[in-house]
Amino acid sequence: MKLSDPIRIQHPALRYFKNPWFIAGLFAIIYILQSLVNHFMFRSAAYDLGIFNNALYDYAHFRPNISMVRIGSGPGLFPKNLLSDHFELYPIFFSPFYYIFGSYTLLIFQVAAVVMGGVGIYKLIMVRTKDDFLARAAMWHFYLMWGIFTALAFDYHNNVVAAMAIPWFFYFFFDRKFIKAGLVFLFIAVGKENMPLLMSAIGAGLAIGNFRDKQFMKMGALFCALGFISFVLILKVIIPFFANPGDDYAYNTFHTFGNNMAEVMQNIVLHPLLAIKMLFVNHLGVKDGNHVKIITHIVILLSGGWALIFRPQYLVMLIPIYFQKMFYDEPGRWGCYYQYSIEFAPILVLASFTVIYYYFKDKPKWKTIASIATIAATVCTTICVLNSRHAWAYEGATLRFYSKKHYIEPFNLKDVKEAMRMIPDNASVTAHCEFVPHLAFRDTIYQFPYGKGSEYIFLIQKNTPYKIKAPVMDSLRKEYSNPQKGKILFDKDSIILIRNYARHPGAFY
Repeated sequence: MKLSDPIRIQHPALRYFKNPWFIAGLFAIIYILQSLVNHFMFRSAAYDLGIFNNALYDYAHFRPNISMVRIGSGPGLFPKNLLSDHFELYPIFFSPFYYIFGSYTLLIFQVAAVVMGGVGIYKLIMVRTKDDFLARAAMWHFYLMWGIFTALAFDYHNNVVAAMAIPWFFYFFFDRKFIKAGLVFLFIAVGKENMPLLMSAIGAGLAIGNFRDKQFMKMGALFCALGFISFVLILKVIIPFFANPGDDYAYNTFHTFGNNMAEVMQNIVLHPLLAIKMLFVNHLGVKDGNHVKIITHIVILLSGGWALIFRPQYLVMLIPIYFQKMFYDEPGRWGCYYQYSIEFAPILVLASFTVIYYYFKDKPKWKTIASIATIAATVCTTICVLNSRHAWAYEGATLRFYSKKHYIEPFNLKDVKEAMRMIPDNASVTAHCEFVPHLAFRDTIYQFPYGKGSEYIFLIQKNTPYKIKAPVMDSLRKEYSNPQKGKILFDKDSIILIRNYARHPGAFY
């Protein structure tokens, strides 16, 4: 590979860090250590990996997923088609691979998607700048983004896979391969129901930012229209088609602006000052929520968001993501954690390195300084984000793949696996939150306390953030010591496996 760096690194070993495939491979290992180790250590959860693994099982057997794992998450105790909760088709595509990779299937595809997203960033910056140094620097920036680590730390989510295709959409678009861009657009659109709205905004941003190029402007406008039409069609036609009678879309939770998506979008347009205010304030008045949104803005600014000032078309692209984060009636979405910030990563990288190229393409020294400063700021921000979350599950062990805690068993895994082997593959099970993803490949799986009619009950009490109170466990031991009701098959170090004979429907409490 011919290098064009203004600063030469002489040590032969360090030259590997300039090779795009080496960079991709390095981060593949890092992401595996974070995501797959969490699952191995039983730090994944019923919400959401358990839900998706059960869907994977059903789709692999050519049937819809009527999700019992989700019972108790909404009004009533009725299972519902998973596609009426979110319109997400990737588990259907990935389902045959569960025969090979088991409960790790979706996590493997998610890591692979993130790695390929970084390769897409490299190709995108190359087609935009023809500068190999900037393209490789952009890869580092992308792979080190906090939003990727916080998403991978929390199970599997379809919007993560969809967001990782965005660099490839940009790449084909700017390379004027519009049919391929359209195919990527379709892939992204079926990832989750909010993704077409994001793609609509991306199309708008492309049209605005390339108004001097008639072809780019027209194609950007076309993708904008297609994205918005797809979004409306999914919300108004496809999701209701799969829903139980009388059920509404469960995520119209922007009640400051209205009770349905049409009202929300209309009132955002009619009340722009209120919309701007809500991007910054704790609109629910919840405890510890006063500065969460401000911190998120600062984190975004330091991670490349400063470039949105110079290239506002990229800010246009992010409007749906800002709104769905900051207007949502759930404080957990306002911050930097979980999967709710992944869509920022590709757009912030494109914006920042586009600006660096524009201002410093003929100034090699300043181009290098600006690139390194951008990466360094992102690294510092990522470390701060990962290290500041102490109260979350397992005291941050899920987030900090570089810490010793990440590789320490939260409880005796040997005992857990011994008990798990006693459960037949075809038996119905109600299980503790962390056990559900590992037991989801069966016809009937519930998250405790639902599923009292299951054949097996598998729980743990100690060293878990999803604690079951001691009186509940004591009550179960007492109840199932009665041979007419059941049999305790395993009871060791707070891990208990019960064979349930009574099998009454409903919940335990």
